[in-house]
Amino acid sequence: MLVHARAAQILTVVNTVARETAARLSSRQVQALQEEGVARLNLPADVALAVNAHRAVIAALSAQIEAIKQRLRTRVRLSPDYRVLTSVPGIGEALATVILLETGAIGRFNDVGHFSSYCRCVGSRYESNGKKKGEGNSPRTATSTWPGPSSRPQTSPSASARRRSASMNASADNATASWRPRPSRTSLRAPVTTC
Repeated sequence: MLVHARAAQILTVVNTVARETAARLSSRQVQALQEEGVARLNLPADVALAVNAHRAVIAALSAQIEAIKQRLRTRVRLSPDYRVLTSVPGIGEALATVILLETGAIGRFNDVGHFSSYCRCVGSRYESNGKKKGEGNSPRTATSTWPGPSSRPQTSPSASARRRSASMNASADNATASWRPRPSRTSLRAPVTTC
């Protein structure tokens, strides 16, 4: 959350400077920006004050983020699981920290299958008498934004388009059969007489 707040503050400074000076600053340049640098941008006084306020918020957020990172490093590095996770290719310090803190003690899982199910990497299916009664831990239900394949059988686009077209045409025919033009509002008014 702090990282998102800092990114929002950085983007505000980038956009403000771009709007006022047509200069493009990178996020690193914004984070390294000092009060003298803001003065060199020749911004209007009110805008310079706002940029300096954003700089102060960015500095405070960065200090808190670094303090939390340092605490996590010292806490997580003591775990023997951390060394095992960082030995896996593709898992660095940040991902190993997230995995350890999210899952807790990995030893609580009986085997790899239980851990995979906890991570929602394995689908589950409820059956009774050989018939499907529902799904449980499938990736499709795990997150609503997962772009995986649909569980419904795919039909050809032309067949589904024909079905939709036929139902739309039938609805349109029914609607036009009962449609009558409404009288206009002007025809309902009394004629205007002048003296």
